[in-house]
Amino acid sequence: MQIVKWAAGLMLVILLGGFLHYNLPGQDIVRVVGTDVKRMDTFGLFDTEAPKTNPERTRDVRFVNTAWPDATPRVYRNEDTDWHWPPYLKFDSGNLQAQSQAWVSTEADPIWVVVTHYGWRIPILSLFPNAVDIRRAEGPTELIIPWFNIFFFVSFGILGFMIWNFLTKIKRRHIDPALEDVSEVVSDISSSAEAASEKTRQTGNKFGRWIDTWRPKHKRKYK
Repeated sequence: MQIVKWAAGLMLVILLGGFLHYNLPGQDIVRVVGTDVKRMDTFGLFDTEAPKTNPERTRDVRFVNTAWPDATPRVYRNEDTDWHWPPYLKFDSGNLQAQSQAWVSTEADPIWVVVTHYGWRIPILSLFPNAVDIRRAEGPTELIIPWFNIFFFVSFGILGFMIWNFLTKIKRRHIDPALEDVSEVVSDISSSAEAASEKTRQTGNKFGRWIDTWRPKHKRKYK
């Protein structure tokens, strides 16, 4: 049973960690190498690039192609979140695309930018992180402090502590006394049941002795 509890707790931590890692913003220092628009087929949660498309299941998706300081490619999609989840309220994907095009640079004369994004890059599923903001960076070694994530986790920790403290007080003031009352009631019922059982047994013995008086002495059970 203890193993099941630990497994369930671990699974919950993994799911919560994955949810937060996907939805919370991340920031990358990269160099923009180009932008493009692709026609994507939409299948549920995933989009796949397909040259032969069904118009009813396709849409145009903007992409920002970048490279890390070590020249490793990094591709972002650039779509509005509108009022949907996650609640980034992004409505300016066109402006972000234009700004990205203005900052296209070469390896010989790089322009470093900070791209704020959420999501994962999973090539086998054609998943790309979605860029929600772009700004000019001081350089490839600029120190980025994730203030929003720090504020979120501090607030999350404070809220979690407040909820735990509230539930602990509720348990101590209401649930524990109720459980004690229930325990006392159960104990009283058990004692009453034992007393009734003992009384029934004694009554049965008395009745048995009375019946026994009608039998011959050598056949009596009660002496």
